Amino acid sequence: MERMRDILPALPQSREVMPAALATALAWKLAAGPELADRAEVRACRAGVLLLHAADTATRAQIEAVTPELLRALNRILPCRQIQFVP
Repeated sequence: MERMRDILPALPQSREVMPAALATALAWKLAAGPELADRAEVRACRAGVLLLHAADTATRAQIEAVTPELLRALNRILPCRQIQFVP
């Protein structure tokens, strides 16, 4: 997992609320870890469903195999109850 000192510079510098897309992408990266997260693109998180585009079928299979663990980790940051793959 990446160290916080590596992630913090990418966060918004103002005290405004973090944009939802950035919060979702950050939550995915923290939950999945950098290697797996870099092989799947977060498209959105809508109504508790994380929409992902997997780089290939092997990545999709790997994510599906650990979905319960990913959802537990994601729920520590965002309310997310399902992962759905999109083109």
